[in-house]
Amino acid sequence: EDGGSGREYEPEVTLADLLAPLSLDEFTRDYWGKKPYATSIDMDTLQRLSERFYSGELDDVAQSCRKDDNSRHTADDIGDLQAQLEGGRRTVCLPFCFAPGAIDLKRSFIDSMGS
Repeated sequence: EDGGSGREYEPEVTLADLLAPLSLDEFTRDYWGKKPYATSIDMDTLQRLSERFYSGELDDVAQSCRKDDNSRHTADDIGDLQAQLEGGRRTVCLPFCFAPGAIDLKRSFIDSMGS
């Protein structure tokens, strides 16, 4: 539910948005656990996804994430992540992310695939 209002949470970006033009049924039947699936997303979905992940601003995204001990990333941590991304061209892994886009995708995944 959404903040105790009694309304169900409606994600602004869904798993179906990311899989289109494939349906969820086609994806689970033909790809899930079998082989990779690649597609491109439309500009509207890309815009919503970008907005829900703070327009890709690493500082903002990292501040919405937690470390594996549930503590927040410090300014030094975020500086190190930025240096890895820009200087070392390394992928930044933030698995415990609570950016609005991450919440959208987690909830949509559970709603779509959780049964």
